[in-house]
Order: sequence, then C-alpha cells, then structure tokens
Amino acid sequence: MTTPSATPLQRFDVLDSFRGLFALSVVMFHLHILDSFTEWSFFRSAGLFVEYFFTLSGFVLAHTYGNKSFDAARLGRFMVSRLFRIFPLHWVLLLAYTVMLATLAWLDGDFSDVLDLLGTGDFWKEWGANFLLLQAWLPQTDPFSFNGPAWTISVEFPIYAVFGLILLMLTRLRERGFQLVALGCALCVLAGASFISTGSFRGVTCFFIGAAIYPLSQKIGAGRWPGKWNGVIELLVLAGLYACLTWSYPARSLLATCFYALFILIFAREAGIVSRLLKHPVFELLGRWSYSIYLTHYLLISALTQALLRQDQESEPSWIRVVPSSGQMFLDTGSALGNTILPLAFLGVVILISRFSYEYIEKTGVVLGKRLSGKKTS
Repeated sequence: MTTPSATPLQRFDVLDSFRGLFALSVVMFHLHILDSFTEWSFFRSAGLFVEYFFTLSGFVLAHTYGNKSFDAARLGRFMVSRLFRIFPLHWVLLLAYTVMLATLAWLDGDFSDVLDLLGTGDFWKEWGANFLLLQAWLPQTDPFSFNGPAWTISVEFPIYAVFGLILLMLTRLRERGFQLVALGCALCVLAGASFISTGSFRGVTCFFIGAAIYPLSQKIGAGRWPGKWNGVIELLVLAGLYACLTWSYPARSLLATCFYALFILIFAREAGIVSRLLKHPVFELLGRWSYSIYLTHYLLISALTQALLRQDQESEPSWIRVVPSSGQMFLDTGSALGNTILPLAFLGVVILISRFSYEYIEKTGVVLGKRLSGKKTS
C-alpha cells in the first residue's frame, strides 16, 4: 500500500450514485407487476447487482482503511463502527417484520401460527439467527427468512472481521493478502467446488476482488486519457453492464464480479459525461439512502402483497394473478396504465421511507458507533 496521506479521503460519489440506482433496480427485481416494466429482462436479472454491492464494499473499505496502521484496539473500533452502521436498521426491520407476522396470525385467528410466534417450531431459531445476522452462515437456517435482503449483510459482517485481521496481521503485505483470497475464490470456481453457489462464497469473492483492485485505481489517473474519450468509455461500460445482466454465460457470479471490478475502476475516475450526470444531488441522495432502500423495500412488498391478498378475499376484481406455467404471483391493477403507475408509486414510497430511516435510524447508529469507538462525531 502507499504511505498514509494527510489529505482528506476521496469520496466516490458516482459509484455511490450507482449503488442507489442499483438498489432501486433490486426493488424492481422483487416487485412483480403483470405486463409492466418490472418484467423487463434487465430488472429480472437485477439480483446480480448484489455482486456490485459486495465488490464496491471491498473497494471502498480498502480505500478507507488500507493505508492505516492497525492494532488490536483499532480493529475493535473498526468492528464497532461496522456493527453500528448496519445493525440498527436491520434490527428495526426485523422487529417490524415480526410485528407484521404476529398481526397476520392474530387477524387469521390461526392459533398454530400464534404458537409459532410464541416460540414453538423453528420460529425462534430463525429469529435468533436473523437477530445475530448469522442466517446466511448456519447450516440449518433459511438465509431468506424474515427480511430476505438481510442475507447479504449477514454474509458481509463476518467478512469485515477477516478484512480487519488481514490489515492487522499483514501490515506490509495487505495487497497480497487481498489478492490471494480473491485468487483462491476464483480457483474454487474454476475447479467447480460444491460451495461456489452459496451466498457466503459469493460475498467473500466479490469483497476481496473489490479490495484487490483498489491499488490499481490509484494508478489510473483521470488525466491519462484525452477528455473526449472519457464519455465514450463510460457509455461503452454502461452497454457492457446491460450485457452483463441480460446475457447468459457460465460462472455468472464470478464473471459479473470481474466486470464490476472494471466498472468500478472506470467510474471511480469520475471523468466522463455519465459521471457528471450522476454527481447531481438527486443521484447522490439515492446513493446515500441506498442501504435503507435495499433493506426496507422487501418488508413493504410483503405488507402490500398481504393487504391485497386479504382484499381479494373480500371483493372483486382480484389484484393478484398467478401464472400457471411458473407459479409466479403478480400484482395486477387490471389496466396497463395502472400497472405502469403502481411500480412508480411504490418506488416513491420506498424512497420516502428510506429518507426517514436514513435520517433517524442509520445516522443515529453511525453517531453512536463513533461515540463508542472514540471517534469525533462532528
């Protein structure tokens, strides 16, 4: 790594703006509305943006901490700050999901569900695993129980500890440590190991590829290419993004991660017309709220679906359609215009709620984490 600098760390605003846009795409991935744009091939493949989130996380943390001296005390402060960055919103949403399930059981008068909520069956095992963010690692728990997208932060939190240990133990060989982990994961994919499709393996692979490419980004200066080519290159990379999501190819997760590594290297330069557009405050706000967008939307979709299912039991026409060939459940307003407006309105609600969850939950957690880790909060 290079020697530490006293200058303020660069913020990758464009990459963060993309994170916000990709989080909205994941909302569309989970929201199925009949014959609407949510069913475009781009959004049907938007689950692959999880690889971008993992890769960007590794890249940004290598940027933030890779040049800093690390001892046991700093490692502890690092883990405390990470914990208070991700757990508060997760816990609030887990509680909200639990309240929703309890309310549904009460409305249905289904005492078996009520008993499950009181602790019989697997409810408390799943709930406890979710509370501790272990659901993606324990062999007998469902990674997608309760708030489904939380499986990714379940994967990522232990990776922070591995990242911190590399910083602690490999002071002068950190880059090599990141590279070796990334290379080892790639070799596992090439060897066809049985575990390569698991979420935990995906997370480790993406994160350390992101960390490994950070030094390369320092060598790609914004002034190296003629200005007129920056916009062309960014547009070509965006075209590649569409192909990355919509084409079929083997080792999809690994190859998509390699593409995202290139994507991050190009847009970290913030040198072209696309970057100038994405530095607009609107996109920067979406990037700031991206974690809230990603975590809150699934609960909102579940609540909306349950409400419409109950509405269908009481009146016509039905808002729910099930396609026999796939068994997929779709929301349907009964008109093409309604099916276009509904996802746009839902996105608006998600963004509005995410704004408040960011301000009152995320930021509160970050401030508390800084206070407990001894950092200044101003």
